[in-house]
Amino acid sequence: MPKKLAVALALAAAVVLAPAQNAQAKNAESSWMKVVDQFSAMAPAADPVPEWDRIVFRPTGTITTTGVSGKAGSVNIARRTRHDFLAAIGLSETKDKPVYMIAALGHERALSPRVPDRVFNSGQVIVGKKPDSSRSRKFAKVPSALARLDNGTMRVIAGVRVCMNKKRTRVKGIKVYGASIDPSGAVTRGSEFNGGFQRPNCTSPWHPRKMCPTNQVATGLEFHTKSGILTGIALQCQRVTTATLVTR
Repeated sequence: MPKKLAVALALAAAVVLAPAQNAQAKNAESSWMKVVDQFSAMAPAADPVPEWDRIVFRPTGTITTTGVSGKAGSVNIARRTRHDFLAAIGLSETKDKPVYMIAALGHERALSPRVPDRVFNSGQVIVGKKPDSSRSRKFAKVPSALARLDNGTMRVIAGVRVCMNKKRTRVKGIKVYGASIDPSGAVTRGSEFNGGFQRPNCTSPWHPRKMCPTNQVATGLEFHTKSGILTGIALQCQRVTTATLVTR
């Protein structure tokens, strides 16, 4: 509290609390209200809520599945809720075999515009056998995925490609290609949104990149396996719409 404001409020309070007759009490109350009004008028106005801060992004429309980067196999679908976007793809190995697959998904929870921090509902979908150690776990992720940036945009995955071992029997690396969603729901792609990893025995060339259709992003994925070993990945994609934040 500014020093002048603290002094003024203390003086006004002293006037109110001093013993007085009814008329004096009314005058003191009037003085108190004038002080409050004066300093309320001097207080800086609250920052206006940015227009983009009143909306959240939601997937909409029919799910489109890309082709498989790598080799097709038994399909394991990884989806969590109908509101989710795909933020990262993780992989762990046991004895050099990729047998533990992770899809990290999430979405914004609708809050009041009066709440300063946006809240995300996020989680993981696990496919496969638990690895011997979590130390082998690696993630291919979009930088700042799911976080709402200062300009109102949000980044998610829109494409994927894998590399495999020399025999082409197991995935040894994953690259993801990101996209930025702006407050209108429009989707923009760019190399600054990409990320990935590769393990020893990742053999070139990498398998072809598989991208969501224009103006769509990943909201789930398919892990393709053979005998429990990851052989390929395909994305499930949808368009983006906006929803107004719920006030409370």
